[in-house]
Amino acid sequence: MNSATGTGRDVIFVDVMVYNCTFDGLKTAKRGGAIYAWYVDGYIIIDKSNFYNMDVSQWGGAVCVGYSPDVNVGIYDSKFENNSANNG
Repeated sequence: MNSATGTGRDVIFVDVMVYNCTFDGLKTAKRGGAIYAWYVDGYIIIDKSNFYNMDVSQWGGAVCVGYSPDVNVGIYDSKFENNSANNG
């Protein structure tokens, strides 16, 4: 991973692929039950994966991407069922 500064925050450059994975019953006190990306640039690809029964107290029941205007997220042939977050 590489990082750069300039806006007062570090930005991490990532390329991530989640392929043929199942996430079930995860809980977190903050954000993103299975995937949490904050201040990142790059690609996040989710393909043929399942996200079930996540319970998150803040944002992003299964996946949370925030403050990342230059990140590209692609979700293909994946299931999201019974995931919840208090703030969306």
